[in-house]
Amino acid sequence: MNPSPPSAVTTRLNLSQRLQAGPLVMDGAMGTLLNERGIPFNECFELANVERKASVAEVHRALLDAGAQGLHTNTFGLNRFRLSGHRLHRRLPEFAEAAANVAREVAGAENYVIASLGPTGVAMEPIGRVAKAEVRQAFIESARAFDPSVIDGISLETFSDLFELVEAVRGIRSVSDLPLFAHFTVTGTGTTLMGAYP
Repeated sequence: MNPSPPSAVTTRLNLSQRLQAGPLVMDGAMGTLLNERGIPFNECFELANVERKASVAEVHRALLDAGAQGLHTNTFGLNRFRLSGHRLHRRLPEFAEAAANVAREVAGAENYVIASLGPTGVAMEPIGRVAKAEVRQAFIESARAFDPSVIDGISLETFSDLFELVEAVRGIRSVSDLPLFAHFTVTGTGTTLMGAYP
């Protein structure tokens, strides 16, 4: 009896195991690269996952070619508040599915796909009028929109309000146990825009 031929399918480590094995080179600048392909910054980049899928895929491929081992989905603004500004909040699940699928198609079986989520763009209490519970619920909706069999983790990116970041983590953790990255930005003085230190 002849032995079975080796499998052509590459089995990647789950993301937590992969990170324990060493650094993982990720991509970046999706919005900037889509802008260079003709999408204005004041338009909804998430809509491109449906209407300009080829452009999104082209950016993903270019970043892999540059050495990335993982791709962020084109979903930085995927929350009810930002999408409402474009009157597209009802399409949130559609955008999440399309973005994850195009990233996975380009990433293949050997590379990683991380769902990207940015801040809501609204001021949360006590500074603003949006309740913490509303912000938390917005991130629950966003996290639930992604199929966990397609993505490997979730990344919270470019937050300047640490309190909003905490609500985002709490919301996502209540519905997902995927690896979760929480990033915030600091100014040249070493503090966030809200004055918090790392």
